[in-house]
Amino acid sequence: MLKDVQKILSFTIIVILFFGCTDNGGLRDNNDTRQSAMPSVQQTDSEQEIIVRFKPDTPDSLKIALQQEAGLELVKKIPQLNMHIFKVAAGTSTDQAVAFCKKQSCVQYVEMGQKYETQKEQPK
Repeated sequence: MLKDVQKILSFTIIVILFFGCTDNGGLRDNNDTRQSAMPSVQQTDSEQEIIVRFKPDTPDSLKIALQQEAGLELVKKIPQLNMHIFKVAAGTSTDQAVAFCKKQSCVQYVEMGQKYETQKEQPK
């Protein structure tokens, strides 16, 4: 149980570090109070990404075959977590790519990638 929690926490930290933060941390310039802004998801159909975690000891040849068969483009590898971030090809939905990858025996899990940004301060 503790190992599962550690894995989830490690994955969350990696995702946050990968997508990063923007601007001035959400602070207002005039009175230094926290800006109350909800994060917004920014994705377009042609630029959607998925995060795939492969099972341990999955050969690179199998990873490449999955990538080619699903029509994915490699964006980044995170070898410490045995994860790959792929861009979904135009004309293929992210849901289709996720469903295809979930059926593969070499995939431990797969999810849609999302990029969050804080909203800019609204003018008074």
